[in-house]
Amino acid sequence: MSLKSRSLVIYPLIILLSAMVLLPNVAYSLGVGQPVTLRPEDLKGEEVLEVGNFSVTEYNKQNNKNLEFNDVVGGTKQVVNGIKYSLVVNATDAGAAGNYSAVVVVKAREKIPNTLVSFIKI
Repeated sequence: MSLKSRSLVIYPLIILLSAMVLLPNVAYSLGVGQPVTLRPEDLKGEEVLEVGNFSVTEYNKQNNKNLEFNDVVGGTKQVVNGIKYSLVVNATDAGAAGNYSAVVVVKAREKIPNTLVSFIKI
């Protein structure tokens, strides 16, 4: 094998190995996979409010309850296999408002895009 043909094999191999080592570190530093705190303006956004409302509606279906969704008061989102929302949802139960911890995974391309993982009074 000539020197030139060895170079054609070795250099792409070095680049590939470097990418395999560096890309996970770059992704981590950019926050991919890390929970991101939702800003106040995010909490009032349509997507977050829809997820919050879904969490209450789904909890009601699963537990034969009648909570009424009021608002999302805090939370984080994290890119996983979809987007995982960990929200603090304010809802009314029999006239008394209270906060609930809700975790919902949203997979936009799925037939059933939202999954309620947990819903707990806090």
